[in-house]
Amino acid sequence: MCAPMIVAKWVGAETTQAINKAAEIAKKLGVNPPAAVLFYQALHHIGSSRYKEALPLLNLFREQTGPELRTRAETAISTTLYMSGGSLEAALEHVSSALASYERKAHSKQRYQFIYEPRCAALSIESLQLTLRGYFEQAKIAEREALAYAAEFDHPQTTDNLLAVKLLRQEWQQDYTEQEETARLLSSDSDQHKIVFWAFWARIFTGYAAARQGRPLEAIETIDTSLKVFAEMKFTYFRSYHLGLKARAFAIAGDLESALASASDAVAFARESDEKVVLADLIRLSGDLHLARSGGSAVDAAEDLFREAIALAQAQASKLHELRAATSLARLWRRQGREADGQKVLQPVYDWFSEGLHAPDFANARLVLDDLALNPQHHENA
Repeated sequence: MCAPMIVAKWVGAETTQAINKAAEIAKKLGVNPPAAVLFYQALHHIGSSRYKEALPLLNLFREQTGPELRTRAETAISTTLYMSGGSLEAALEHVSSALASYERKAHSKQRYQFIYEPRCAALSIESLQLTLRGYFEQAKIAEREALAYAAEFDHPQTTDNLLAVKLLRQEWQQDYTEQEETARLLSSDSDQHKIVFWAFWARIFTGYAAARQGRPLEAIETIDTSLKVFAEMKFTYFRSYHLGLKARAFAIAGDLESALASASDAVAFARESDEKVVLADLIRLSGDLHLARSGGSAVDAAEDLFREAIALAQAQASKLHELRAATSLARLWRRQGREADGQKVLQPVYDWFSEGLHAPDFANARLVLDDLALNPQHHENA
């Protein structure tokens, strides 16, 4: 029963009761829960942003299962690692193992027993990790490969998962050329097949798109509606990121107090839960909002936030988030006449990238570097 209930309702009360009851029966019998129960217990924790609780279950799942489930196990382990703020390099190693373990004939027997087609799921997670790691074009390749493979099967849960991940990848890269169509496809398909959480996921991204297009109040209302539905479902997957989008919508509306409040909520959720994947960028956003609201009186606080964001991003090997935080810090130092310090912090991370150089994040960094180069003689304190 767990699989269809998770697809329809994720981790609501009925789903939780079914998963817990199966685990209790196994305990009474004095045996480890079956592989399927272990997986759904772990998925329950993932959907509730409790990745550290999911990891031991997934390790046991990997030990209990054979080669036909190795791709699924490695993908789920990779998910817990990067979502909890672990090293992207380590997470990508597990994805590589997942894809290397995939064999179409062997995996076809249990293709949909665990909700999503396993190769598609591995490629979609890889696309997000590659984006954060700084490999924008490789991320798009993995995404296209996943969607092309899914097109060979008629499995709405897999297709909708891939479209949901694509929306996230597009937003991270600020790649908006196809985002409206992606959201339309996800909304249509998830509504048709009654996959509630992906329907409301799509609305968060269409909502933020409204803010970018000059309708921030509409965006805030739409995002709030989805967040309330997710709270009722106890579905908190990427909640910190969604709160960050709400903060950005408030900023576009010119309501910096509400923007800071939403950013603070996002940071607090990330710190209190296991969901650390975008914490560095949320801290960077908080620094930018403090400066926008308070100007010179917020300089010290903003600098501390930018430094913290850089350190977190470096620990995760998240070059995307490191670039954004370094850009914000270098911009601040430029205003203080610390051009050499700004170049020292931003130039190395900017030079690291070899693909995706036309994305907005790189254009912003380049503008700051060009501005710093106009007055290179100023002092160096970093």
